[in-house]
Amino acid sequence: MGEGRGAGVNGILLLNRLLLAGCFLPVAIGRASNISGLAATLTLKGMPYADVVATMVVLAEVFGPLAL
Repeated sequence: MGEGRGAGVNGILLLNRLLLAGCFLPVAIGRASNISGLAATLTLKGMPYADVVATMVVLAEVFGPLAL
């Protein structure tokens, strides 16, 4: 009797994950298109190894939402 209800809950959870990923992905794509600008900003703020950190941030921001 409750088997059909579980499928609806799973569908809602999937929809929520997709909406959450949709919120973060456009920002990540914007940063990926200007990764040198992000690295320059981090350098100006005194971040050591800004190029490496910028690359890691962009990778996390792109693949994080996709992992949801």
